[in-house]
Amino acid sequence: MKRIVVIVVLFILVSITVFASDQRMFVALIDFTRSKDSELICSYLSNRINETEKYRLITRDDRDIMSLINESKLSYSTVSSEASQRLKLKNVTVIMPVKITNSSYSTSSSKSVINGKTVYTYTVKYKIEGSFQILSVDNGEILASKAIDLEGSDSYSNTYGSFQESYEEARKLAIQRAAASMEGTLNKLVVIRATIIEKISEDTYLVSGGSWSGLTVGSKVTFLRSYMGSEMKQGYAEVASIGTETCIIKVWDKPQFDIVPGSTLVVELPNQHLRGEGVSKYNMYGGLILNNMAFQGGLSFDSIASYNGGFLFGTGLNVAFFQQKASYEFSGSVGFYMPFNKNGTSGVGVKGGVFLGASSHLQDKNNYLTYGGGPYVSAFIDFPIGTGFFNGIFLEAGYKLPIMGISPAGLFINFGVQTVSSPF
Repeated sequence: MKRIVVIVVLFILVSITVFASDQRMFVALIDFTRSKDSELICSYLSNRINETEKYRLITRDDRDIMSLINESKLSYSTVSSEASQRLKLKNVTVIMPVKITNSSYSTSSSKSVINGKTVYTYTVKYKIEGSFQILSVDNGEILASKAIDLEGSDSYSNTYGSFQESYEEARKLAIQRAAASMEGTLNKLVVIRATIIEKISEDTYLVSGGSWSGLTVGSKVTFLRSYMGSEMKQGYAEVASIGTETCIIKVWDKPQFDIVPGSTLVVELPNQHLRGEGVSKYNMYGGLILNNMAFQGGLSFDSIASYNGGFLFGTGLNVAFFQQKASYEFSGSVGFYMPFNKNGTSGVGVKGGVFLGASSHLQDKNNYLTYGGGPYVSAFIDFPIGTGFFNGIFLEAGYKLPIMGISPAGLFINFGVQTVSSPF
């Protein structure tokens, strides 16, 4: 009998501890339309929340939620005082109502001739319109309100696919984008903060937040330091292992300030589930074409497929001055980038492409233009330098081979500054 009592007491104590310690926000996701599309949107979002485990979740299927709606004490934009009290007893923190007002599709077609055969391509677009809100249970305040106006598209032709397949795929994409929009808004509203407890090694630290805070393995965080009333965020790390109240993070990009246990915080990055998002680099440079010491300078742009590295696509505008001539060139290139850090702001890359343009004689009164172009190849390395408008520097070396003499051929070196746009 004593053993049974002890077991019951222990079970109650464990339950109370877990209940009291789990600090994750409790979200009530409520579908106020009950259409097929709204149900699928809520289903996608529910599955996503259950996968990430950042929030605790109840839905309209909950008996108390349904009762409050039927009694008109809970609506799309209002929370009555009685509803607030009853939801607080369930530990619900915010309500997320969603309404879908319109779902429609449209089709378009185009014709092309491939290998002597006429091919008709049909595009199906599926559009979803509506809105959602995030309401505070505590006081009924609207914390966020956003319209849903999203679409998905897919194509088929008279040689492959079908209308039904493209319709279902377009609808699926639209529904997923609506759910992603809702999750993104919620993530920006609820940003997890935790404190560095202890340095484990040069690139690993013990942090005060765990699964009860809403963090999961793979969660991305940045470092935060408060100084003189302002906050500075730098660096990047990921949760490598996790417990209920603590976790271990691995640092991929160190901040410029010191990481001090007890005072340095880590802050969850709101866009943390966009693992495939790319990096954009806007470059301004000057340089020399070494064969005859001609000066060149310009602007270029590189789009890298993922912050983890991969294929890049580049464009550029370049001006070169040589032998009392000026050459004006536009270039396009493809290549590959391998980052040094986890957010793609530093690394090495190679690319090759072609340039087209025209040159003119600076002192010729007729100022005639000579048109031409040619291939080029280059390799570059870049590094971050801060958090201002220009937050990176780069060094590039390569070889130009004009087919027509609009600029000097030979080796070139460029040095410049970058504005880097990264998911972090």
